[in-house]
Amino acid sequence: MKKVWEHIKNFLGFVASISTLIVGISIIAQIFFRFFLGTALTWSEELAQIFLIVLVFTGLATVETNDEHLQIEILFSIFPKYERLMKTIGKILTIIFCISVVFSAINILPAAKFIRAKASGLPIKYVYYAMLVGSGAWLIQCVINLIKLNKGGKSA
Repeated sequence: MKKVWEHIKNFLGFVASISTLIVGISIIAQIFFRFFLGTALTWSEELAQIFLIVLVFTGLATVETNDEHLQIEILFSIFPKYERLMKTIGKILTIIFCISVVFSAINILPAAKFIRAKASGLPIKYVYYAMLVGSGAWLIQCVINLIKLNKGGKSA
């Protein structure tokens, strides 16, 4: 089961990497067309927005795996006795957030199946699929880290 989970996380990391490339290329293309050719691309900003969302949600599980997300680490230095408690509360809040995103994505998918982006024509349903899969993977990894944390180990 661990190997399957590792393959899923690696795939999501790959999707996040490709999304980063697409965001970068579409922004560079827009800059090139605007400043050197005197015309604007109608689809590049929309494409960058869509793939930025895909990047964020597919990269969440990877970031959670190594416990590399943003934290206010000074609180751990000021209150070292409460570090595990603060991390546990943070993980529980993250789990609640993930569950809400998963349910929201599931609820909106039936309507989003028929919506396309205006300029690029991309189906918006893929954005919601990325949110669903990414948040689901983040949720699973957060539960794994919460269990590790409360068994006495580090969460990452």
